[in-house]
Amino acid sequence: MFRRTQIRLVALNTIVLLILLNGFSISVYFYTGHRLNKQVDNELRRAEHQFKEHPSSLMEERSPEESEASDILTVVRSGTNMVYSSAVTPTEEADISSLDRSNLKSGIARYRTDGETFRVLTKNIQSDAFGDGKSSYTIQFIYRMHQEQEMLEHLLFVMIWISAAGTIFSILAGYFLANRALQPVKNAWDKQTRFVADASHELRTPLSVMQLNLEHLFRYPDHTVEDEIERISSTIQETRYMSKMVADLLTLARSDTDQAELIGESIIIDEPLDKAVLAFKEVANLKGIKLIAAPPSGLQVLGDEERLYQLFIILLNNAVKYTPAGGSVEICTAKEGGKVRIEIKDTGIGISPDDLPHVFDRFYRGDQARSRGVEGTGLGLSIAKWITDIHSGSIKIESRPGKGTTIILSFPIRKN
Repeated sequence: MFRRTQIRLVALNTIVLLILLNGFSISVYFYTGHRLNKQVDNELRRAEHQFKEHPSSLMEERSPEESEASDILTVVRSGTNMVYSSAVTPTEEADISSLDRSNLKSGIARYRTDGETFRVLTKNIQSDAFGDGKSSYTIQFIYRMHQEQEMLEHLLFVMIWISAAGTIFSILAGYFLANRALQPVKNAWDKQTRFVADASHELRTPLSVMQLNLEHLFRYPDHTVEDEIERISSTIQETRYMSKMVADLLTLARSDTDQAELIGESIIIDEPLDKAVLAFKEVANLKGIKLIAAPPSGLQVLGDEERLYQLFIILLNNAVKYTPAGGSVEICTAKEGGKVRIEIKDTGIGISPDDLPHVFDRFYRGDQARSRGVEGTGLGLSIAKWITDIHSGSIKIESRPGKGTTIILSFPIRKN
């Protein structure tokens, strides 16, 4: 699927880049030709103006050196007869004779004959400067554009090579841009595929247990509730597990699509933290764990109190769950620059260095086999990371196996 899309993107990017490159090259070529023609036209008009100012200068003899220094030839005709020509070299005479056969019109025009390109300014004049008794003449100022034509040919040659190189560059650039454009899509697709596979795997086990327990009840319809209390309890436990997982999956699905609602309000960070500590105080006492709450800080943050409460519940749940009897869980709050720093430190079993980089991955349980020896969905820390991110905060975990884990949270303090 991605291969076909990649080919289409490469083709599209290549076509766009080629159009831009060739369009720019064509524009440069025609603009250069236009500027050269304009310069030549200015030279022709300058020669016309010089003739108007000094008509007699046209009859002055020119040496071959002077003729070579001038790019403009002058021809005067009376009807079909040539009265005067400034040509003094065989090449110039050949140029004029080739133009004699052209149907030259009044004004500036471009002519191409015998492989040569000319710009010709034709004017009808009334003058007696030529001494033949006539007063009506046609004067032509002729510019042979061999240098300009060579320049345009060289430019065209360069443009062709640039176009060829641009085609190769466009294909490579198109391939690069297509990969860059598709990479987020591939990552999202892989993430979604892995998410669905993991969710299916996690939900299959509780569904199988529930199905087996219910089928067992049908096989023994005469049994009392007391006889099947263990299976009923197992089914209820699996139902709770599934309900929690579905709720977590819904939260993460909303976070992926930016549909989760966030209520931004000024709150004292101690309020959701104290509520979470109170919720786990009894559980910690039953397990023989010392839960040490942070003293009030009075620091305010901008955020959603319910989401922050959910964050602290997830982190305290993990701390209490993985701390053995006789251990402790300590919460510390302090101001650090323009941020509030919260540490949740436990003396639990810790996390191995190999597992630490993956703790925020969805469904990651540390044993890579999704063991359910300890109750949990493997989604809690993923949700915790998301809640922290949407509050412009940061979360970091430091841990050593057998020594405990420290979770460090940081949120911007709201300025009054």
